[in-house]
Amino acid sequence: MGEAVTGRTQSSVTISRKTSPTATSWTQVGTVSGSTTSWTDTNVTSGQYYEYQVKVNTNAYGYISAGINLPLESYKGKMVLVIDNTFQTSLASQINTLINDLTADRWVVIPKYVSRTDTPTAVRNVIKAEYDADPTNVKAVLSSWTHSCAFKVGNFNSDGHGGRAISTVILMVVQYHLIHIMVR
Repeated sequence: MGEAVTGRTQSSVTISRKTSPTATSWTQVGTVSGSTTSWTDTNVTSGQYYEYQVKVNTNAYGYISAGINLPLESYKGKMVLVIDNTFQTSLASQINTLINDLTADRWVVIPKYVSRTDTPTAVRNVIKAEYDADPTNVKAVLSSWTHSCAFKVGNFNSDGHGGRAISTVILMVVQYHLIHIMVR
């Protein structure tokens, strides 16, 4: 808290919090001088989520989430990992690392190897088959496929207001780069 911001000394620090990641309003819970290096919130409850906004002067913000004895989100859902089969052998180690990283991040990874000569419809059908088999749990697609295409996937919830039927989700894939899209 007591460091300089863009070459200026902080004159004050305002601390606000909210108790839900989706809440839109903040409640001020503390104010300290710019030279203060720590602050403790003594009005907390075990098992409650807190997100803090630290505002320095009037133009610099920082955020942190905290909680005591919060349950760990143990499952994010299933992710279909679409991989260009050209790289199945040459990048096997990197693919395994990616799968292990995603698994450690609490995803169940479903690897699907496809040919770079497959049509967009064929790749879409591979993804859709996984989605149709478990629409509640298949939540994401990560792809290294080397074409740009449009996939029709079903329901889409981009704004948090519930899934709606849609006709097309666009997936732009740049050759050899991974891009993440949500499918519901």
